[in-house]
Amino acid sequence: MTGPLLPLERIRGSYLYKLTNTLQKILVRINYPLFWGASCAFRTDAFWKIKGFDEKLLTSEDHDISLRIRRIGKVVFDDSIRAYTSHRKFLENESKAFFLYIKDILEYFFLRKIRTRVHQT
Repeated sequence: MTGPLLPLERIRGSYLYKLTNTLQKILVRINYPLFWGASCAFRTDAFWKIKGFDEKLLTSEDHDISLRIRRIGKVVFDDSIRAYTSHRKFLENESKAFFLYIKDILEYFFLRKIRTRVHQT
């Protein structure tokens, strides 16, 4: 289950959240869910069945799990379940942060380009 993600602070670029929440809703309807890790919930048995978040991924862990969870059940978007996140890290350059986010999504979904963590032993 997922729902809208909203900025905790008052920001002038809240349209970016509206846009991405609308995109999430459309993708869930066509069974190609995309959700943010901050605004998702799973049944415990489903979460463990797909082995949870892939901790090797540097980015797109939430996108990865949203695609894997759809294989075993239905994903729904519920407007009444809202999550709030701090927008502080994006305030310096909102446009750059938004486009980096979109670039990451496009690379993950269309090119399957995934950044992974380098584990040193």
